[in-house]
Amino acid sequence: MKRKIDNFTFTSDRKTMLFEEVKGKSFAIYETTFNDVAGQWSEPVAPSFSSTSVSEGTPSFNKDARKVYFHSFRAAAGQAAPSSSLNLWVSERTDKGWDVPKQLDIPKLKADDFYYYPSVSDNGTVYFTSFRADSNGKDDIYRSRLVNGSYGEPEHLGPVINTSDIDGYPHISGDESILLFGRSNDLYVSYQRDGQWTEAKALGLNQYGIRKLRSPVLSKDHKELYFVGEKDGTAHIYQTSFPRP
Repeated sequence: MKRKIDNFTFTSDRKTMLFEEVKGKSFAIYETTFNDVAGQWSEPVAPSFSSTSVSEGTPSFNKDARKVYFHSFRAAAGQAAPSSSLNLWVSERTDKGWDVPKQLDIPKLKADDFYYYPSVSDNGTVYFTSFRADSNGKDDIYRSRLVNGSYGEPEHLGPVINTSDIDGYPHISGDESILLFGRSNDLYVSYQRDGQWTEAKALGLNQYGIRKLRSPVLSKDHKELYFVGEKDGTAHIYQTSFPRP
């Protein structure tokens, strides 16, 4: 399977993968499954929840892969035209397949604020990237807590996470103890202890000649780290052991 993968997510057994493919200025979500007998991935197809009329991407499963979160330009409920800004959406898997996606009601400072790169914890808190009026000059990482079925005002994760550089592609562990994200051609990690984030540290993965590191995904047991990077101008998914402190 040779596709231009930009972001991805997979089930805990690593048998089903959703990924975002970029084609020029547009991007779309595809699904593929691994065949143990053939030893290869199936030909990617567009999952039933995805739209072919607008760009959408960065799929992210919840803990049991019954929900998938993603960003999209699709029209909001009651609107005919596509949105002029990226919003976050969720689709739930049912016995009949993926349900119709619903937009997350995360408050915005301005209607045209972009919300993208979602990652969700076990309790439903959504971590994402945005460039808002309260950002540190470029893309920053925020979170919105799910309380009584509604999302709260986005919380800026502060200077230990966000810098004047681009801070994006967040991946949160299910228990919210580990935050991984991309910055300055490397991946960074921060740990939440007693409600506070530790200073983000670079993992140093760019020393292997890999460029444009992004889309970190941590295994459920926190032992393996997967990510997208480019070598010789081609994007690949890499796997490495996750260095615990």
